[in-house]
Amino acid sequence: MGFITSSLVLNYKFKAGGLLNKLEINKFVVIKTLIALILISFAFRYFDLFSNREVKLTNPTHVNRYNASNPENFSLVFMVLSVFRVLFFVPLIFYFANRINKKRLLIVCSFLFLLPFLEAYLRGSRRLIFESLGLLIVILFIFNKISLKSFKTLTTLIITIIILFGFSLSVLKSRVSENNKEFFSKIFNSQYNEFIPPKQEAIKFIQENNNILGHVYFSEIHLGQYITHGIFEMDYMLSAQPKHMYGKFNCYLFIKFFNKLGVSNIPLNSLNNPTNRITYITFFGGMFLDFGWFSIPFMFLFGVFQHKLLLLSRHSYILIPLSILLLFSNVFMLIFNFFRTQFLFSITIYVLFMGVMLIMPKSKEGNLP
Repeated sequence: MGFITSSLVLNYKFKAGGLLNKLEINKFVVIKTLIALILISFAFRYFDLFSNREVKLTNPTHVNRYNASNPENFSLVFMVLSVFRVLFFVPLIFYFANRINKKRLLIVCSFLFLLPFLEAYLRGSRRLIFESLGLLIVILFIFNKISLKSFKTLTTLIITIIILFGFSLSVLKSRVSENNKEFFSKIFNSQYNEFIPPKQEAIKFIQENNNILGHVYFSEIHLGQYITHGIFEMDYMLSAQPKHMYGKFNCYLFIKFFNKLGVSNIPLNSLNNPTNRITYITFFGGMFLDFGWFSIPFMFLFGVFQHKLLLLSRHSYILIPLSILLLFSNVFMLIFNFFRTQFLFSITIYVLFMGVMLIMPKSKEGNLP
């Protein structure tokens, strides 16, 4: 509502030509530099995972998850060296926004979306896969590269969804139990089912049909719970009347970073879900946890910021990645809190990168090989 209201109430035009002219920079220099930094960052990330954090292809998923998140395995140096990997989606945006027609460059930009998949497989992370494919689909839609009217597009989307269903189920089983009966029993008794419990007939059918049909039914139920239960979790959190964190909840990644630097000493356990549940809360739940009912005026200002950024991004390709991140966050506000995981971190790294590029001497316009 903050975005919609600000668009209607504050829909005035303003001149930003001078500012946007200063933001223009050689697009080829930006793309080549960014691709190089992203590839180097992923190289350091996987070296850190395999060498420092003891993540292995032969390890069970739960072992890799523990090793990867173990504070004793954390390296500040590798974290800094791998920060640019969060911008893997930006080169493709620049490619389409500048209407570049170089197939080799397009292949490289598209290849970057596959780089998070290995870590997702090793750690059993559904979020990494979802973010990578979700951002790719949003980008393709925005630049009119795919259309739901196309039979080919619809077929590809359906096949992709089926593959994601299978991967998601495989990841979930690796986290819980390899035994099917034990797996279904644990899932149907987890906290996901407290607010949105499936019918006993459905549970019985799934447990008695240990085949593809049973797995499809289970995936459908679990997906529905995953999408909708966050709203009920927020209501439960409100009834618990937690203490407000004044921005610390959504800035979790920054606090974790500053703790490692020794700048702050905030216990990370105090920044978890205050209801002590293993489930998640939505974007709005996180905002309320930080600011209480002051979240309402905050959302209005957030909407004003988005509205102006969208207007400016029509005139400068440099601002388009920020607009797409905001759009992606908006679409999934009621499902999960992208704002807390990668949103602020990605924006910070992107702004720092573009700031450095803007103060560097501009190169002559040239062609990519």
